[in-house]
Amino acid sequence: MNLKPEERELIYRNLLNGVSAAQVATAFHITESEVMTVFKDASLRVANHLITEAIPWFPCQTLKDARARRMQIFQLLPRVSFAGPVGITCVRTADAARMAL
Repeated sequence: MNLKPEERELIYRNLLNGVSAAQVATAFHITESEVMTVFKDASLRVANHLITEAIPWFPCQTLKDARARRMQIFQLLPRVSFAGPVGITCVRTADAARMAL
């Protein structure tokens, strides 16, 4: 699977808007498993952005949670990078408490 960052974001947006993984897979000529891999990667990027920018965290790792919070996620997406590897930010407990996470 060799998708451009714009394609990854579009797949994520489609899933959040209620398009089934099967329909997205067909449209992008990839498997449903690859679609869900893109979803998990994008959700991790969103969660990492929340932590990095000290934005109050909300659940977005499951499709159900992400769809319920899609408007919040859509506001964040222009600031989330879909290029390159996912940068995972580690936050110490004391720092997390100070940031009200």
